[in-house]
Amino acid sequence: MIQARLRPRWTSLICWGSVLLNIVLVTILIVRAEQFFMPSFPPSPEKVLERIGGSLEGRDREVFDAVTAKRLPEIKATAARAKEAFKSLQAEIARDPFDADRLEAAHKAMGQVRTDMDAVIYDTLKTVIRDLSPDGRKRLSEFPKRP
Repeated sequence: MIQARLRPRWTSLICWGSVLLNIVLVTILIVRAEQFFMPSFPPSPEKVLERIGGSLEGRDREVFDAVTAKRLPEIKATAARAKEAFKSLQAEIARDPFDADRLEAAHKAMGQVRTDMDAVIYDTLKTVIRDLSPDGRKRLSEFPKRP
């Protein structure tokens, strides 16, 4: 039987290399986990609809995609307004000197944008539901499916 022997210098070098590689990999996992568990705020109506559409198959998915594509400019405009309203709210929180009235106005604007986002999602789904098969409506009613 042939035994492979590494000199102590190489063994030490390999061990330190392994430790360094593990540190790098753990750092990557931590950064990725934060991105995965910390979604963007506010959630984009486009992403919400994309997740909902993922529960449909076949013709129902085609109907969903067609309606969503037709409404895409409105969906994207709502998402852009939401991002701006959120940035405005953040700016008012950080403003020095603090102005409670301006913060209240930014908060109300953010609330209105959230209402608009919900309306865009609802209107899109309402249009889609009319043309779905009974199975497609059932799938949609069960979204999100919990294990």
